[in-house]
Amino acid sequence: MLVECVLESPNSGLLESVLMPFDIYNDSAQQALVLLKQRFLYDEIEAEVLETCNLKLMLVDYMVNFLEQYNI
Repeated sequence: MLVECVLESPNSGLLESVLMPFDIYNDSAQQALVLLKQRFLYDEIEAEVLETCNLKLMLVDYMVNFLEQYNI
């Protein structure tokens, strides 16, 4: 729902705000591999991104269940 709202909004700044955390993770992973040559740090960043995605899925499930409960 949030993604649809952002994509349909004429305010392009919203999309940038939603995508910014992924850009930060991408930059961090790049630095971990290239500059620091630390694969384990890259793996930790990757795990963090996966947990963020899981959190989003859990939040969506919670919202759907809440809305269904109140027939919204």
